[in-house]
Amino acid sequence: MKAQRLPSGSWRVRTCVAGVRRSFTATTKREAEMLAAQYIARGELDEKSGPTVARALADYIDNRAAVISPSTLKAYRALQRTAYDGIGGKRVAALTSADVQAFVSAYAADHSPKSVRNAHALLLGALRSARPGFAPDVRLPQPVRPNIHTPGENDVAALLDHIKDRDPVLYAATLLGAFGPLRRGEVCALTGADVDLQAGTVTVRRNMVAGPGNVLTVKQPKTAAGYRVIRFPAEILQQLPRVAPDERLVPLTPGALSKRFKQAARACGLPDVHFHGLRHFGASVLHAWGVPDVYILQRGGWSSDYVMKRVYRDAMDDTAARVADQINADISSRFFSGS
Repeated sequence: MKAQRLPSGSWRVRTCVAGVRRSFTATTKREAEMLAAQYIARGELDEKSGPTVARALADYIDNRAAVISPSTLKAYRALQRTAYDGIGGKRVAALTSADVQAFVSAYAADHSPKSVRNAHALLLGALRSARPGFAPDVRLPQPVRPNIHTPGENDVAALLDHIKDRDPVLYAATLLGAFGPLRRGEVCALTGADVDLQAGTVTVRRNMVAGPGNVLTVKQPKTAAGYRVIRFPAEILQQLPRVAPDERLVPLTPGALSKRFKQAARACGLPDVHFHGLRHFGASVLHAWGVPDVYILQRGGWSSDYVMKRVYRDAMDDTAARVADQINADISSRFFSGS
């Protein structure tokens, strides 16, 4: 801490503690040094000073609220309220890798690996924003493959047969979800203008999502891959509702669509099938039919094949059983036919 005389005749003392810079200017050298010393003594520049983790998280989220999706903002706010009690009161400047690891380990005790990774990613973003260059060395839990039931061809056929005459709106939504494969928010945001019977296409350009306070918002897709024009068989397009260009094709909220679909699936004897399972089905069946991944990505609106390959391209039970039967039949005929 060295005092410097300025051309104006005043004295200035510059300090830098924990990466935070500040200068103190006064008419005398002694006064400038005293101001700097008092500031440091009060703990406002040492490792006990600066924003807390809770404050850094709030600032990080607030600064991005206008540019992230409503669903992402909702998820951030939920984590902000519930995830960081054990670390929120600590000062960012004093935080160590051990502190962050302790938070991760404690949170992992009663949360899934995916939840832990989401909480850590938000925390890390806030810390790097408040303390540039801070890169805590943390070990995260290994990801667990989600146990998601993907309906098979027979399941989807039975479901469509069950709802075709009972619920035309749900029938249309199921066709779009299974053979698009569209997300439920994309289905709910479609309008009559998005369906072109002559071209045989459905254009996806919006998504309905729930933001903070569960306020529904119709917004642009999160990634450029979400914008897509999907060619459908005429048999499907002809069964979609005929509505005005500005009228919604499926006049349901995403939550209401999921609830109605779940009820229909249960009535069909498929209690473990959710509407999002149709999207799994769509990717899985295309893969089973030998469609190259690049075209599955384009049709489903995935920006990369990471999620598709790890989650959505599940082997369907009935398809897997048929393939296994064929393999066994080939083995028997080729190697044991004479025994």
